[in-house]
Amino acid sequence: MNKTLNIAIIDDHKIIIDGLKIIIGKHEGYNVVAQFYSCKETLTQLDNYVIDIFILDIELPDGSGIELIRTLHQKKPKSRIIIMSLHNYEPFVSNALKNGASAYLSKHTISDELIFALESVKNNEQYISSDIVTKINCSDDESTSGELTQLTSRELQIMRGLAKGINIKSLAYDLGVQNKTIHAHRSNIYRKLNISTMKELVQISFRAKLISVEDIIS
Repeated sequence: MNKTLNIAIIDDHKIIIDGLKIIIGKHEGYNVVAQFYSCKETLTQLDNYVIDIFILDIELPDGSGIELIRTLHQKKPKSRIIIMSLHNYEPFVSNALKNGASAYLSKHTISDELIFALESVKNNEQYISSDIVTKINCSDDESTSGELTQLTSRELQIMRGLAKGINIKSLAYDLGVQNKTIHAHRSNIYRKLNISTMKELVQISFRAKLISVEDIIS
């Protein structure tokens, strides 16, 4: 008899968690035993559960899902991790997989592909959403994408916002942080990419398909 795998869902939106629980509940072999709404809550209560698979959002209110992946691997090395995100750009995917995620799901298709991802990670295989695979296969600049894997998910998010022309004050408001935090992230992005101007940032963002032509001319 196959073992039932315990799942923890980590997302700051209850409606997302409830939706995933409904999907998972229709399939045998999986049981959602915990749900957390932040990094802090996850790490505080982690030792109270035996978790086989974590499903977590890459953007959480009190920290990065990428950083949480690393911590979960240290504390629960046998567990598998599925990332779900609205960000379907190759650098986000590479960063998550490089740091230990077993699967990366787009929130746009998660209702159709979640069970495929669970089956894959159960068998120690990787899984990436079909819409993301299509987008990655259409990319023709591997060097640029590889360049961006050194950025954190928050830095990629800020880089994309800046490249789209969103000013620092608006970006800080949207992300719920102070202006100086955006300035610090921008400095880190420039340093990691070895650039010094917004023009270079926009060019790299465009080559990596973080932004489109419409973003540049709008």
